[in-house]
Amino acid sequence: MEVALAGLFALAGTVTGALLQQRADRRRLRAADQAAHRQAAREAVVDLVAALSTHRGHLYRRWELARSQTAASAQTEETRLASRATRGAVTAALYRLRALTHDDVLLSAATTAVGAAYAVKPRGEDLTQVTAADMERRYQRAIDADDAVLTVCARRLNP
Repeated sequence: MEVALAGLFALAGTVTGALLQQRADRRRLRAADQAAHRQAAREAVVDLVAALSTHRGHLYRRWELARSQTAASAQTEETRLASRATRGAVTAALYRLRALTHDDVLLSAATTAVGAAYAVKPRGEDLTQVTAADMERRYQRAIDADDAVLTVCARRLNP
């Protein structure tokens, strides 16, 4: 009887140990998945801000060329096409971020940053009428919005 009872306790201990190990493994796996997901979201934010910076640079260059007396039309067209391509990169980066997170605060900051970058040169605007002070304000507003996205990202995606 004692041998059977000892065997039963040994079996119960083995089963309990296996269940606890399985539970711990699931927790570790879940934690690793969450960490990888947060890292992917952080990378998406960095990609978005980098795309916004590149796009802003092209928009600023378009403004410079519009005000230049010596700008060639080929140069202006090349810069216009480059800004279109970078706008596409901004859109792709924003979509990636939206696919990775449902964090309303982060998505709101990202959307604000995209809007601020696009406001550097709204569609259809005659850049020859934009003053240097106006362009500087727009540019700085967009940079500040980028900084805000990075701040929100650091606060919300770092445990």
